Amino acid sequence: MLGDLPGRIRVSLVVVADRAADDAPLARWPQAFSADTALVCRGRAVVGPVSLSAGDGAPWSAVRLALRYRAGRAAVILCTAAEIVNHGLPVDKADRALVCGTSLPAEWQRVLARSVAAIRTLPEREAFGDGRAIAALLRPDAVPSLPS
Repeated sequence: MLGDLPGRIRVSLVVVADRAADDAPLARWPQAFSADTALVCRGRAVVGPVSLSAGDGAPWSAVRLALRYRAGRAAVILCTAAEIVNHGLPVDKADRALVCGTSLPAEWQRVLARSVAAIRTLPEREAFGDGRAIAALLRPDAVPSLPS
């Protein structure tokens, strides 16, 4: 079920305030994304109908698990600014990042800018709900250069 072959899939980061990063997005968002998109948040990952749990509690273990899942062709990683400050970025490179209703310290903004092809800042109220707004912004055919 899990693969070890090298490869790179489309990765999008969604950076949110701590209060917004509960597991609720994993319950609401899957219908907004294709079945081959891994959704990762707080130690859990969902790929289509499959729920994956990284029980070891290590930082970003659910991200590593989701990226190795063979059925995954894209990943959306929901994380907080505090998680990034405490553990670093969950991946070395990402295609897009949406920073929603929070901000990163200046040094982490520079790291994000070097590691992510396109970054956009959104007010929190525009980002959540059923995930459709975020899914639309993260579509592969969406404009690649997202203004901040």
